[in-house]
Amino acid sequence: MDLRFKNYIFDFDGTIANTLYTSLAVAKDINSRYKIIKGDLPSIEEIRNLSSRDLYAQLHLSKIQLFYFTFLFLNGLSKEIPNSEAVFDMKETLEYLKSAECVIGIVTSSRKKPVKKFLEKNNMPIFDFVDSSIHVFGKDKVLRRVLKKYNLNPLETVYIGDETRDIDAARKAGIHACSVTWGLNSEQVLKQSNPDFIISKPNELLML
Repeated sequence: MDLRFKNYIFDFDGTIANTLYTSLAVAKDINSRYKIIKGDLPSIEEIRNLSSRDLYAQLHLSKIQLFYFTFLFLNGLSKEIPNSEAVFDMKETLEYLKSAECVIGIVTSSRKKPVKKFLEKNNMPIFDFVDSSIHVFGKDKVLRRVLKKYNLNPLETVYIGDETRDIDAARKAGIHACSVTWGLNSEQVLKQSNPDFIISKPNELLML
């Protein structure tokens, strides 16, 4: 099979690992203790049908509050990541990409150490790099950095993620955006941000 791209960069939460419900549970626990967000958090259905920017706007957080909440959230989620389940058929898809001598990497908002523990525990193929961004909307900077560091041709590179902010990050970094429908944002919301591709199963990456 001839693959269109040589470089596949993945988001982690909601894309490689099934962390959707775990993430909401962590967020609820944090807010019950620290009361950063006023009122109840949106439901899974409400969250899935809001773009990343609309979701944060609806939470009515200042930049400082958002940074603090994100810091607490990532710390809480990092404890749950190693025990999360992998998305069905993701391991086999990654193994095929690796066997085809593609570059595979991860750019995520999550901490690198628990992500690497997850990959080891699930016997995932060895990624060429795992990098992270502590900023909610800062993935484009990390993407540009790994493109330069690993000498990746943007035209041969695709970023795979489950949120509208992943589409924005890919576009700002000058690479292709592929959205997955099994993560945080619904297919309807993802389509509104016009990704280059939308897939509903991991192995569809091989048929872009």
